[in-house]
Amino acid sequence: MKLARELLDDIELDRLPADKLLLKVSRLARLTGSETIRKWLNLEMLGYNGKDPVSLEYMGRTLRWTNYEKKEGFWGSLAVQEAAINSAEVRIKQLEAHDGADALTVSGHRLKPASCEPELSKCCGIRSVVMALLHGSCLRHITRGYLADLQKAFSKLIGQM
Repeated sequence: MKLARELLDDIELDRLPADKLLLKVSRLARLTGSETIRKWLNLEMLGYNGKDPVSLEYMGRTLRWTNYEKKEGFWGSLAVQEAAINSAEVRIKQLEAHDGADALTVSGHRLKPASCEPELSKCCGIRSVVMALLHGSCLRHITRGYLADLQKAFSKLIGQM
């Protein structure tokens, strides 16, 4: 339970980068025997695939689908999503700083800050949902620990009557 509490603090206080959080939550999942969570965390570290049922389930849970019927979506790991966020933020800053111009021409393409926003918004949404799921996983572990402690205390109390 100590590891879960520490992880909650790490998430809530933004103390660790996402890759370190994934490793730490993976350790908690390993210690608690949560195989589905371990598989999901592995997907977040290595990327998703179109064949694994856990992968397809968590593509939906993490809002990665752009077209479910065509199986199109954001298949990359959380690190890929964060890299896309950083890249989009840099592009937006470059476009906004480009002498106050409405657009910037890059390799013959005219770009505007708004052209980067949909990708940025989607990737930020994915990251936010992943962090919420990590947080929820830690909370469930802590709650189960408290319930087990209460159960032991009641059993002991009843045994003394």
